[in-house]
Amino acid sequence: MPIAACWQRPSLHRVVAIPQAFSDWIEATSGARLLKRSPVGGGCIHSAWRLALADGQELFAKTNRAELLPVLEAEAQGLEALARAIEQGQSSLRVPRPCGLGLAGGEAVLLLNWLELGTPRDPAQAWEALGVGLAQLHRGSLIGHDGRFGWERDNFIGSGPQANRWGETWGAFFAEQRLRPQLNWAADSGHALPGAEALLERVPLWLAEHPAEPSLVHGDLWSGNAALLQGGGGAIFDPAVYRGDREVDL
Repeated sequence: MPIAACWQRPSLHRVVAIPQAFSDWIEATSGARLLKRSPVGGGCIHSAWRLALADGQELFAKTNRAELLPVLEAEAQGLEALARAIEQGQSSLRVPRPCGLGLAGGEAVLLLNWLELGTPRDPAQAWEALGVGLAQLHRGSLIGHDGRFGWERDNFIGSGPQANRWGETWGAFFAEQRLRPQLNWAADSGHALPGAEALLERVPLWLAEHPAEPSLVHGDLWSGNAALLQGGGGAIFDPAVYRGDREVDL
């Protein structure tokens, strides 16, 4: 299951001691007793776990400090939005399904269904299917949109804040909501870019001729946030969703 910015890397699946508050929360949320919690490697921000339940379910859990619950809330909302776009576009792409979200003994927890990643019989075909599924997701998400770029809430890319104030044009949104925060962070850390304001003024003009549509995009799609499934096809996870030019995912 998704792990911050990386996903289900191989691990020894060691069994570790389970805090009682975590065990109780899992049982209350899933309706089944937790039998085993094994760490999953690869997470860059959160701790990640493979869970085995008494009713035969396998689930994936992300945990972190309680104050990072909003990061997990934004991820869950993003996964649900992607799932709706996948359904609208009749895409074969998979995303993890949120099964629970909350605090367990002062720890933030996001619970997801387990997807079995691996190498299918024909990896080239599976990667092609993932790409086709992504295109279908983008197209499906255009059904009923209002033409604006942005999102209904600010969210996070990794653990960093991502502003999503609605905008009428892609060029202005990209300049003000994506480039300006990055340039400001760089300046605040002592690495100001000469000509930053001139760049921000020109970007909307450069992109004015580019026919962008406000697709629902994953927003942080790199090789660590996509994978093949053992049974074929592919999955994406750890999103930073908003409505933007689909090329940000490509």
